[in-house]
Amino acid sequence: MTADKPGTSSESPIPVRTAARLIRQWIDRLGQVWVEGQVSQVRARRSTVWITLRDPDTDISIPLMATATAARAAGLAEGQRVVAQLKVNYFDRTGALTWRAAAFRTVGVGALLQQLEHLRQTLAQEGLFRDEHKQPLPVVPTRIGLICGTNSAAQRDVEVNARHHWPGALFEVRQVSVQGAEAVADVVSALVELDNHPHVDVIVITRGGGSFEDLLPFSNETMLRAVFAAATPVISAIGHEEDSPLLDLVADVRASTPTAAGKLVVPDLLAECDYVADALSRVRTLCGDRIARERLIIGNLTDRPVMAGPQRILAEQRQRLGDYRRRSAAALSGRLRHERRGLAALADRPVRQRPHDLLAARQRDLAHDLVQLRRAARGGLREARQRLDAETGRLAALSPQATLERGYAIVRDPGGGVVVDATTVRAGQPLDVRVARGSFAVTVDPEEDR
Repeated sequence: MTADKPGTSSESPIPVRTAARLIRQWIDRLGQVWVEGQVSQVRARRSTVWITLRDPDTDISIPLMATATAARAAGLAEGQRVVAQLKVNYFDRTGALTWRAAAFRTVGVGALLQQLEHLRQTLAQEGLFRDEHKQPLPVVPTRIGLICGTNSAAQRDVEVNARHHWPGALFEVRQVSVQGAEAVADVVSALVELDNHPHVDVIVITRGGGSFEDLLPFSNETMLRAVFAAATPVISAIGHEEDSPLLDLVADVRASTPTAAGKLVVPDLLAECDYVADALSRVRTLCGDRIARERLIIGNLTDRPVMAGPQRILAEQRQRLGDYRRRSAAALSGRLRHERRGLAALADRPVRQRPHDLLAARQRDLAHDLVQLRRAARGGLREARQRLDAETGRLAALSPQATLERGYAIVRDPGGGVVVDATTVRAGQPLDVRVARGSFAVTVDPEEDR
C-alpha cells in the first residue's frame, strides 16, 4: 500500500475533523500578509463591509471582509489602490475560506508616481517608446476602431469631428469600462478584437478627463504592452492637454483631446479637394504649355521646304540653273555683237596697215575671247551642277520622301493632323494615307478600333 500522506492510507484514513484541523493549522502558519491591489467593489452590510480586491495587472481578484470602522478609516472607494493587512480564516464546519482585512493603507499619489516612473524607465529601456516602432496612420481609413466609455462625451467628440472633416468616416465602436478595476481588462479585450478586425485600419482609445487615479488604467503595464503589440496603428486620446498617461508614449500617435483625435484620424475633405483642384490646375497649365511648344516646333518643321518634298527644292535649283544659262548666253551674244560692231567700225577707218592683217588680228583676239568665255561658262555650269547634285543628295536623305520610299506612310486625320496614336481615332473615321507615290483614303475598321 502507498500512503497518500504520512500516517494515512486508504486502509487507515483520518476523519474529516482531523483533516479540517490540519488545514486550519497550515493556514494559521501563514499568519497575516500585506497585499496590494485595487478596490473593485465595496458592499456594506451593517457593521461588516465586503470588498473585492483586484490585481490591476491581471484578471484575478479575491473577496475579503472588514469591519465598517476599518473601511471608513481608510475611506475605501471603488478604483482606489490600497495595501491591506489580510489573514485567511478557515471554518471547520463548512470548510470555507475567508479573507479578513484587519487594516488598510491607501497608496498615495507620491507612491503611485514613483511606481509609474519606474515603469516608464523600464519600458523606455525595452524600446517601447522609440520612434522606429511607431506606425503611420492610414490616409483614409476604411473603418475606425473606437474604444471609449459607454455613451461618453469622448465618443461623441471623436465621431462628430471626424465626420465633420470626412463625412464618409465609418466607426467600429467598443464601449467599455474606462475607469476602475475592470478598465484594463475591458480595454485590452476590445483592443485585441479590433486589431483582428479585417476592415479596421486605425484604433482610437479615448476617454474624457479625470483625476490622477481615474486615469491610472491607461498607465497600466498590461495595457501598454498590448498596445505596443498591436498590428493596427493606435491613437491615444486620454483626458485633456495636461494629462499624460504612459499610453501616450506607447501609442503610435498622441492626440491631446478626443476632439483632436477626431481631426487626426481622417483627412480634411475641403483641404484635400482644394489640393486636388490646385494640382489639376497646375497639370492643365503644364500640359497646355507643353502642347503649345510642341505645336510650334511641329509648325516650324512642317513649314520648312524639305518637309514639303525635295521636288520643290529641285525645281528651284533647276530654275536657277536655267536663269544662269540664259544670262550666260545673253552675255555671250552681247559680247559677240559688241565685237562685231567694233570690227565693222575698224573696217570703215582708213588705216596704214593692211586691212587683211588688221582683221586677222582682231579675229584672233575674238577667237581667244570666245574660248575663254566658253571655258568660264562651262566651269560655272559644272560647278553649279555639282552643287545642285550635292544639295539634291542631302535633301533626298533628309526628306520624308526617302522614308516613304522604304515602305512607310503618313496618316492624317480629316483636319490634316498627323496620327501618331491609335487611341485617338475612332471606328468609321476617314483618314488620308500618303505613301511614296501618291495617297489614298481609308476608313477606321471597328475591329482595329477595339
